[in-house]
Amino acid sequence: MPGLSSQTRGQLDLLSPTWVFIADYAHSEIAALRQANDRPMDADRTAAIRGQIKALKKLLELKPGREAAPKSTPADLFAGEEEY
Repeated sequence: MPGLSSQTRGQLDLLSPTWVFIADYAHSEIAALRQANDRPMDADRTAAIRGQIKALKKLLELKPGREAAPKSTPADLFAGEEEY
C-alpha cells in the first residue's frame, strides 16, 4: 500500500467481524479442497489443491503477538511455485 513502509506492523483482532468472516471462509474452503483432493486426479491438480490449502493455512496462522505483516511481498511467498 502506498505510504506504508516495510517496517509497519499491524495488529489482528481475532474477534473482529472481518477476521471471523475470513477465518470461517478459510476453514470452509480448506474442507472443500480436502474433499476435492480425495478424488482421483492427476499429480498437477493435486499439487495445485495442496498449494491452495497451504496458502489458506498460512493465512490462519496469523495470531496476536506474532508479526502480522509479512517480511516479504506476496510474490516472494510463492516464489518458485507454479500457478494453476
